[in-house]
Amino acid sequence: MNNICASDAQKKSESGVAHVLTAQNFDAMQAVGGWRGIGESVLPTVLFLILYIATRQTMLAVAVAVAVCALALIVRAAQKITISPALGGLGAMLISAVLAWRTGDAANVFLWGILTNIAYGLGLAISALVRWPLLGVLIGWIRGEGTEWRTAEKYRRTRHIYYAITWLWVGLFAIRLAIQLPLYYAHATEALGIAKLVLGLPLFALIAWLSWMLVQSLHGESLHQESLDQGSQSFDQESISAEALDKEPLVKKAPDVETFDAQAPDTAQA
Repeated sequence: MNNICASDAQKKSESGVAHVLTAQNFDAMQAVGGWRGIGESVLPTVLFLILYIATRQTMLAVAVAVAVCALALIVRAAQKITISPALGGLGAMLISAVLAWRTGDAANVFLWGILTNIAYGLGLAISALVRWPLLGVLIGWIRGEGTEWRTAEKYRRTRHIYYAITWLWVGLFAIRLAIQLPLYYAHATEALGIAKLVLGLPLFALIAWLSWMLVQSLHGESLHQESLDQGSQSFDQESISAEALDKEPLVKKAPDVETFDAQAPDTAQA
């Protein structure tokens, strides 16, 4: 999403970001897709920058970046692991290559990433504004809360946390755009590439960690709420039992004497 070749770190991590945020322990390497994700994310951009600075040949640098993305796809296929991250990365790189070729501007190699950041940022912001914060919906579903947290009073703090997490990720995309857009319009290709590297996985991992910390702060509240619910249920059961005891007479009424005599066997007359 951020670098030239859409990486395993970004495609896999962002699609599964809610699972990373709800894990018991935060794993930075898992968040960025491991060493494979780092390599697939960083290597194409680094090679593009080196070749472009050294030769000023945009298409040569782009061709090498495309080849690296294609190689990542081939390796994944040979190892019989999911190829969707590398396939998406290769597709994004091909779009970037076409944009650079048609315009003759090397900065357009990074245009697709900028557009993707705009789409992600707007999508998350709109979801929060319409009171369906997307990351909150995903996290709530994973934690078994459904969508009750959106309206239930007992989930007020949870609701605030989910909104905060969603806006935190909107901030990530806003930071990227605030730095990358001026560089793009200035046709500062080298600076744009460096900015994308710095604002890619490192910033992604930082925001993921901050979001994870916010989710962790809810665990104590969940346990406390569960304890309150159990206590309320126990109290209700005890109340019902007490009401039943109050309605049951403590001493049974003795049978009427005449009725007893009428029902008794005629042994006295025998």
